[in-house]
Order: sequence, then structure tokens, then C-alpha cells
Amino acid sequence: MAIKNIVFDFEGVFIKYVPFNIFKKYFPNKEAMEKFFLEINKEELSYEADMGLSSYYDLIKRRIKEFPQYAQMLSYYNDNWIDAIVEIPETIALAKDLKRAGYKLFGLSNFAFDKTKEMFDKFNFQKLLDGFVVSSFVGVIKPDVKIYKLLCDKFNISPQESIFFDDRVENVEGAKKAGLYGEVFTTAAAARRDLLSFGIDNI
Repeated sequence: MAIKNIVFDFEGVFIKYVPFNIFKKYFPNKEAMEKFFLEINKEELSYEADMGLSSYYDLIKRRIKEFPQYAQMLSYYNDNWIDAIVEIPETIALAKDLKRAGYKLFGLSNFAFDKTKEMFDKFNFQKLLDGFVVSSFVGVIKPDVKIYKLLCDKFNISPQESIFFDDRVENVEGAKKAGLYGEVFTTAAAARRDLLSFGIDNI
């Protein structure tokens, strides 16, 4: 069955998250920053935000109460986190080529609802999409099979006619379990080669 729909993750595909852009003001290197992330359990924070259990801003404020010694740094991050986001122009170019060739484009991302709005205010890649699902708005995160099925049901797309790109292996495996084709995203150039292997040779 021919591929008609291309589904993209956001972070690691359309955008890069580079937190050291912000935290270099406070840490001498990335290793020190990562140690700090472990201390404040940033992974748990991200999970709660991606699930839509709370806004990212409120979660940071909660961390400030738990770690008052980091209040200034966390407040600065809360106010400037968008500076950690960098757009990936090569993926934008790929999406435009796919759009011109007549393919339907969709987004599927684990992201906080408050950060999503701010990101969309700054960037325009989402305007290339025919639709998208963001985890925090639906209370399900990748790689749960439910979120891929939700995307397909919402936009009436056939999983067998769709390919999903994500920079995380587990999320690609989740897509495959839901019946989509899937490829791990590394670069836009590699994604073009992957698409070629699926018969997409008109971009």
C-alpha cells in the first residue's frame, strides 16, 4: 500500500532542544548541567508536563519551592526556556517538498500544553501540517499505542498508508505496534533516503 501520510515528531525533528543555551550562564559545561537535571528530577517534571498533569511553568515553580537554593536559576529558565529551542531548517525544507508533492503531513509530539503555545508563537513549522496531536492535550504520551491510534482516528488516516519519524527508538516502535511504518529520525537527509525506500521519489 502506497504511503500517503508523513507523521513527524516535533522535538529532535523540526526543532532541537538545547538547554545549555540558557544554563551556560550558570554552569561551566553540559556535564554539570546534566548533574543538576538529575538532582531536580527533570525527567519526572517533563513526564508530568507531557501528560498534561500540570503546566510546565507551575511545575518549575514547585521545583523552586523544593530547591530554593536554585530559585534564581529556575526562575530564569521559566522566563527564557524558549531560547533553548532551535528550529531545524533542513526538516522544514523536507516538509515543504513533501507538501508540494501532495503528501499529507501530521505532527505527533510529547510536549507541555503551555510550552506548545509559546513555541507556536515563535516558530511556523506547524503551519505546514494538516493536523497534529500533542500529548498534554489528550493525556497520553508516546510510546503508548493509544496516542498513535488517536491521531489516525482524529484525522481519518490509515496507519498502513502512514510513516512516522521520531528521534527516539521507543517511539518509533510504538508507532509500528499501532500499524504505522516508522523510521528513527537522525537528519533530514537520512529521512529523505528512508522515504525513497518507501517509494517516495518525487521530492
